[in-house]
Amino acid sequence: MSYWLPTWAWISLPILLLAALQGNFAATNTAGGLITSDLLAVQAGHWWTRDCYFIPVTKIQSLHLRQSIWMKRTRLAHLTINVRHGNHNQEIQLRYLKLSAVEHLYKWYLQSTLQS
Repeated sequence: MSYWLPTWAWISLPILLLAALQGNFAATNTAGGLITSDLLAVQAGHWWTRDCYFIPVTKIQSLHLRQSIWMKRTRLAHLTINVRHGNHNQEIQLRYLKLSAVEHLYKWYLQSTLQS
């Protein structure tokens, strides 16, 4: 693109920089952890905002772990939490978490549902 339209190439550089900065923000502001044995706290960063959720285990309908073949090498995974929200489902996605943290949350959820 820089060969045929050099003006557009210079305009696209700030867009690439902004996309890289936003990706870094989202990656560093995504986390999940346990507060008590029946309360989960998760944080997701999207589009320069940070959303924090405090979820009782009784409201969680399912957890879904997803990992691509490229994420296996870096030991990262995505976690999707489906939460009962009134009469509908709310899907909370935590992306690019460490695999050990996702497995810990998944084991916690399995233990919590077996005890109920």
